[in-house]
Amino acid sequence: MSIRSTLLSGALALILAAPLLAQSTSSMTVNGVSFTVTGGSNQSVNATDNGVEVLLDGRRILVEGTVVIIDGERFEAGSFDTLHIDATGGALQVMADDFTLFQSGTESEIERLTREANAGDPAAMNNLGVAYLNGEGVAQNISEGIAWYRKAAEAGEVVAMRNLAFTYWNGTRVPRDLGQVLQWATMGAEAGDPRSQRLLGVLYFDGVGVAQDAARGVKLFDSAAKQGDIEATYNLGVAYRAGKGVPQDLARATGYFKTAWDAGDRLAACRYAMALWRGEGIEKDLAGGFEIAQNEVTTPGDIDGRCAQIMGLAFYFGEVQPQDRAEAARWFWVSANDGNATSARNLGFMYRDGDGLPRDIFQAGHWFQTAVNLGHSSAQADLDALDQ
Repeated sequence: MSIRSTLLSGALALILAAPLLAQSTSSMTVNGVSFTVTGGSNQSVNATDNGVEVLLDGRRILVEGTVVIIDGERFEAGSFDTLHIDATGGALQVMADDFTLFQSGTESEIERLTREANAGDPAAMNNLGVAYLNGEGVAQNISEGIAWYRKAAEAGEVVAMRNLAFTYWNGTRVPRDLGQVLQWATMGAEAGDPRSQRLLGVLYFDGVGVAQDAARGVKLFDSAAKQGDIEATYNLGVAYRAGKGVPQDLARATGYFKTAWDAGDRLAACRYAMALWRGEGIEKDLAGGFEIAQNEVTTPGDIDGRCAQIMGLAFYFGEVQPQDRAEAARWFWVSANDGNATSARNLGFMYRDGDGLPRDIFQAGHWFQTAVNLGHSSAQADLDALDQ
């Protein structure tokens, strides 16, 4: 039984920022002075007791009489009638009438994220965490990345909750920590994030780091699937096929596998192909199952053992392809090496009987034992019978 938990594209999810509103403008007049702010994605101009406060993408500009204070640095401007602040393209220019008080170059992406994160933007905090964990635009620093994820998550950023959960689950950048996985996946799931719901579902379905509650796991998969999470849809198929957490329902299982396959999930393709081949909850269709399996095994990438098993069965029995026992053995070998117990047992029979392979009792024993190790319920009797 194969439950899906990891993100196919990795766990580090960015929050896509809205494009900068380079032509947006805010303005007001205070005490006869006209204030204009252009550019930036988050800007405001507010009157204060002593003058004007301008907030612009994490920058703070105060105007008090003839003094302009830019991020804490004081500039004496003298008397002026207009103050124009331009943050187009990440640069900052402050002009009093026609005199430039301050001008900075264009910010790097990391500088922008750092400024916005320090100003309390949760999305920027998350994206800065991604940058540090990946070493994108900055030297890789795992602890710094995790720290920014935490700040973002504690500020309510759901994507950061998910990123923490999957980072601790995958155990590549930090050691796997199921307590952290449970904490952040729960928070993300309660906030409605489908990937967090799917991961939390895996924990409960399989009893990983928490008391097993397969029914609760299925409910979480269902919630995630209804939001379009295809891997959760696949997991529902696994649950209904096995009758784990829900009553067994092969037709429903096959329907979930088909939905996931239609959405491009390759693991679901082989599950659906096997359902067609066996007629599990659907009308038996050997040709249809074989066509899907053949497409999957000829597509670049890892070959799923179920599709390889179908190829082996097709060539062994010659029902949709000319019979070729040697070719069948080749596909059973591929399938068995992907962990398919039935294919390993089939190889044992073929070596035992000299059926498409040279008769070899040692090899037969090896493959029967492999099938036992992979959990086949009948392979031990086959292995014992070799010694009689």
